[in-house]
Amino acid sequence: MDASNAPLLDERRRDAPTLLPALQNLLQLAHAGDTDDQAQAAMGISTMVKRVRIEPSSFGPLCHTLSRLVASEHQAVVAYAARSIKILVLDDALRPQAAAAGIPSVLATALKVREGDTACLREILGALQTLCYDKETVLSVITTGALGSVLELLSTGNLELKILSMAIAANVLSFSDSLLMTHEECIDAFRDRMEALLDPVKSRRFNDMERDLALAALANACGHRVLAERAKDLGAIELLRRVLKKSCKGRS
Repeated sequence: MDASNAPLLDERRRDAPTLLPALQNLLQLAHAGDTDDQAQAAMGISTMVKRVRIEPSSFGPLCHTLSRLVASEHQAVVAYAARSIKILVLDDALRPQAAAAGIPSVLATALKVREGDTACLREILGALQTLCYDKETVLSVITTGALGSVLELLSTGNLELKILSMAIAANVLSFSDSLLMTHEECIDAFRDRMEALLDPVKSRRFNDMERDLALAALANACGHRVLAERAKDLGAIELLRRVLKKSCKGRS
């Protein structure tokens, strides 16, 4: 099938014929040199992808445009473009395409550039979280080096960013006994940050969601010998046993 002639939107939507010209206009606007035009395009695309499903056969042009917008120096452009990516990669059919198109690398760069920018980081981390959930795309994130920036955010004072980072860690570590077996650099990074995963479990002063994600991350980490040994040295194994025992008692 010729992708250039394929429908950009899912034609099963009654309003697809009306929305198609609008989306095409937004793609053209995104390539304008004016920042205000780019911001308008980024916001419009974000609204559009929430309303209709993008056809996988025509995802390429939109993916290229969003990659360009995420690299912008304008906060609103980056935030809305990353939000669009976050929404689009929820589609099982689009995730592999996004990975193949270099979206993880674009997000990894933006993650470093937008350091301290909560509005942008929440959207970037949200997109990475979904990409790290899928065994078909998680390695595309790991190989970009984004994990280093994510693990640094485990110590941030911003609860929302910390929870998103913890969720990414839990997702990646779910592959500790399979895909990560040959990625020593990734394992070493988690080993060095194991205490940051343990802290929310040890103290009640942490948010419940943060604590639950930390528990999941630690449990997943134990699937790898090196991480299991580090967890044992820190007392995490015994702590996990106590938490599990208490949970089982609560259900009985």
